Amino acid sequence: MQNYVSSSATKMNEHEKADFVDENRAQLIQEVSEVLAIAEELGDLVHPEAYALIEAKETSQEKMRVLFQRTMRSGGVKAKAAFFDALKNHHPELVERLGG
Repeated sequence: MQNYVSSSATKMNEHEKADFVDENRAQLIQEVSEVLAIAEELGDLVHPEAYALIEAKETSQEKMRVLFQRTMRSGGVKAKAAFFDALKNHHPELVERLGG
């Protein structure tokens, strides 16, 4: 099943990945649990100050809200596409369930 997600997701372009992230924002905030791992995978796209704020939050939902507010908003399509790729690595079942 994971191979199916990876192969179908690789066919998506950056704009489609960004649209997926935008369309599923509320669900992603509620369900993504490995926020720090994803933020680390995003590397330089996450400003050190934003990473510190993410790290300081207690719940996954709070961490995801900071990631959306601080990184995805300013990073645009590139950041959202990179987030999608990290998301499919850490939560392939979620990506598949949401239609990615």
